[in-house]
Order: sequence, then structure tokens, then C-alpha cells
Amino acid sequence: MRTTSSPGFQVSVAIPMTYLVSTWIFTGVNVSLVTAVPLHARIGLGYVLFLLSLIAIPFIDLMVHSCVLSIHAAYYLTIFSIAVVGVGSGVQQSSYYGLAGMLPPRYPQAVMVGESVATSIVSITRVITKSSTTSERFGAIAFFVVSVFFILVCVGCQQIIRSSSFVKSHTLQCRQSSEHDKGGGEMERVSDGEEEAGDQLKLLPVDTKQSSVKAKIKAGLLLRWGVVVEIWQLLVAVFVSFFLTLLLFPGLVSLVQYCPTGDWTPILLVAVFNVPELIAKWVALLPLRWSSTGLMTGALLRFLLVPPILLLVSPSPSQPVISSGTLVWAILLVALLGFSSGYFGSLPMIVFSRQVKNAQHLELAGTIMTYSLLTGLMLGSVLAYSLTPLTSIASHSPCSSNVTELFNSCSPNATYL
Repeated sequence: MRTTSSPGFQVSVAIPMTYLVSTWIFTGVNVSLVTAVPLHARIGLGYVLFLLSLIAIPFIDLMVHSCVLSIHAAYYLTIFSIAVVGVGSGVQQSSYYGLAGMLPPRYPQAVMVGESVATSIVSITRVITKSSTTSERFGAIAFFVVSVFFILVCVGCQQIIRSSSFVKSHTLQCRQSSEHDKGGGEMERVSDGEEEAGDQLKLLPVDTKQSSVKAKIKAGLLLRWGVVVEIWQLLVAVFVSFFLTLLLFPGLVSLVQYCPTGDWTPILLVAVFNVPELIAKWVALLPLRWSSTGLMTGALLRFLLVPPILLLVSPSPSQPVISSGTLVWAILLVALLGFSSGYFGSLPMIVFSRQVKNAQHLELAGTIMTYSLLTGLMLGSVLAYSLTPLTSIASHSPCSSNVTELFNSCSPNATYL
């Protein structure tokens, strides 16, 4: 699709924004279905959708180069495939955090570390597939083949986890705790004399035979509100942390130009972000005691990174305010962005289970935390898209290699995605 203003930027924002919007929507759906659909069924659905989408992309490419599809149709089909991945991620990711919430506190951190390991593997895989061949198309197809292999490995690991006696024991304890409270009672608020909602909200299940649909909906909403009250500062911390990350990365960071490294610049900066983020999640395992207020404050302080990163690409990527040592400054700032994202993004996900008083609410709390995380990611990506005019990209693009060009074999002219 030929565009007049930075096609590379539009793709770098359109793809994550499509992914995050669909992920956000279906995480919300998962929050409402957390007690209705079995946990492992939701996780399995995610893997099925991942595999379908990863297999679809090479076929779309094949149809384009066989002149069956136009480049415009291929673009929209690719965006649709990304949306399908987002659906799977929204259902599966929040389900994994719900599962981790039922395990000891260090296991939500293990999920966070696993996500960072996955992004690092993706970056390394892309570097290898890009550098191992002079054909960009062949390298991209190889990347998707390797990705399918990793997903199949994850499916096997999930089956091992599902059959683990350790996981079965902890999930059974949470379910038994929930079943123990069932007795046909009505939902009521029990007060111990204190006025803080987080301490006094205790909900008894509604007898589904006697209560109306309205009463059951009210019970569900009050249950979720009670969990939110208990962990609201951690919800704010994780929201702010990931909102700021997507505000700057990958959209604005991908605009940083350094002609000597050409189209390797964004790939390098992605790796510079992912490696410190992974290190930070390991550092978060250190026994440092942070209060919920402290974590929220630390996440808010990350806004200090916004002005200098904006100066790397404004008023245009080719003529930024910070024009001396641009790549060095970009590496330092992106590394700090990645480290702070990993640290203040993962700690709230570690400690939230300590704030929830009822074990039966741990899966729900993990799902709500994930929803807050994804809300931050989605809104950050939307705001990043709105910052496009600030960089005046259309009038400055001296490093032609920074613009991704895909040639349609059915036409002598270059077309841009």
C-alpha cells in the first residue's frame, strides 16, 4: 500500500495497535467468563489461534507473489491475522496469570520472565533469519516457520504443566475454598467494624435457583469490585508502566534514524529494549520490599523518559533536537526504558496475590491485573499513533533503507506496506 507519510511507521504502529485492541477486548471477555469456561480450555484456544495465524501469514505471502492477491488485500488479511492473534492472547495471557495467581507468589513472576524470554528469543530469531540470507522474503518465511515450532513446544509444555501434581494440588485448594463457601446463601456485605471496603467486603455466592439474573450480575460485579479495591494501587502501577512503554516503544523508538546502520537500527533498538527488560525481571526477584504506593510512584516517575526520547525524533527523525550521538543516546534511553518497564511492570504482578485475602479470588485477581496491563498497552499504542504529526515524517526520510519496501512481483512498481 503506497502512502505519502511514513509507511514504515504506519505499519509499526498499526500492527501492535490492532493486536492490543483485540487483546484488550478479549481479556475483558475472559474476565467475565473466568468462572464459566475451564482454565485449560481457554489456554488451549489461545494456542490454536496462534498456530492458525502463524501458518496463514506465509500463505498470504505466497498468494501475493503468485498474483492471486493484491498487496492491499494481503495487507488487510495480515492485519486480520494479527487481530486473531490478539484474540488468542487476550484469552490465554490473562488465563495464565489467573493460573499463576493460584500458585505461590513467585510464579506470576515466572510468567513475566517467560514473556521476556519469549520476546528476546523473537528478537534473536529475527536477527538470525535476517542475517543468514540476502532474501528478505525467505528470511521472513523462515522466521514464521521457527515461530510455529516454538508454539508447538509451548503446547507440549502446557500439557506437562496441566498434568503436574503441583499445579493440580494448588488449583484444587482454590476450588475447594470456593466450594466450601457455597451453601445457598445470598450475597451480603459483612463488616468487622472497619469502614475500608477492601477489608470488609466478603461475598457469599448467590443461590442460582432462587436469585434473578439481575441479582447474579450484581453479585459478579460486586465480587470484581471487591477485588479491585484490594489491589487498586497495583492496578494503577501496572497500567501506567505499560501505557508508557507502548507510548514510546516500538512506535517512536522505531523512528530513530542512524544512516550508517540503515534498517538494522530498529532491530538493534528492539534488542536493546528486550535484553534489559529481561534482566530487570530477574532483578525483581530480589527480596526488596516495596509498598503498593512505592510501586505506583516508581511507575509514574517513568514519565521522565518521555521528553528525551521525543527529542530523538522531533521535529523530524532526520533532524532531531538531539542530533549529536543520536544512536548512543537512543541505546541508553531505550535500555533504561526496557529495564524500568521490566522492573515496575513485573513487581505488581508478583505481589498482587499477597493483597488478595480470599484464595478463591486469586484467579480473578490475576485476570483483572492482566486486564489493567493490557489496557495500558492499548491506550499507549493509540496515543503513540496520535503523536505521528509531531515528528513531521513525511518531509524527512534521508535513510531510504529505513523504509520497508515490499515489491509486488505482479507489478514493476514498489508498493509499501
